[in-house]
Amino acid sequence: MPEKTFYLIRHAAPQTGTGMAYDVAPGPPLSSDGRREAQQVAEFLAGRGIGRVVHSPFDRTSETARALADRLGLTPVVDLGLAEHRRGEPVEEVRARVRALWEREVMEGPAIIALVSHGSPLKELLEWVTEGRVDLSRFKFSGGNVIPTGGVWQVRGEPGKPWEALFIFQPNIMAEAPAPAWAAGGRVV
Repeated sequence: MPEKTFYLIRHAAPQTGTGMAYDVAPGPPLSSDGRREAQQVAEFLAGRGIGRVVHSPFDRTSETARALADRLGLTPVVDLGLAEHRRGEPVEEVRARVRALWEREVMEGPAIIALVSHGSPLKELLEWVTEGRVDLSRFKFSGGNVIPTGGVWQVRGEPGKPWEALFIFQPNIMAEAPAPAWAAGGRVV
């Protein structure tokens, strides 16, 4: 079987303070910074030959995946295997569902695939496919995640051989500078 490449993408920054449950779909949508992050991910991954974009059913992953798929001219596909780790859900269940998705995509998917999910499922997937060879303790972002919002890991390899994983992208998280008052026709005092 030929080599496969997966881009594991954590959703971009969601809105905070919405009162929506974070671990129950649809969850909060992207914030304005998150929409910028999603566009940065799409630009970074453009031209890499991605043949499929698969994402969790949550709004924040759907919006992130849509930005990428639109840039690539693809239709994103929803897969429950990439859903957020629910409160009270045993980690073994998260591992089982991401493994099942991985194995299916390895056997049936195109050579280059983007998976848009959440911190916990992606961490479980990275630990499993690398058989613990990657020291994820070096990667700690907000909420203890191994991927920042909008961050990307590249995983390459082929079945039956070790997979190589590399953290390759973190969006510029600086908020856009506000326009000076004079630029918007306002009065400068």
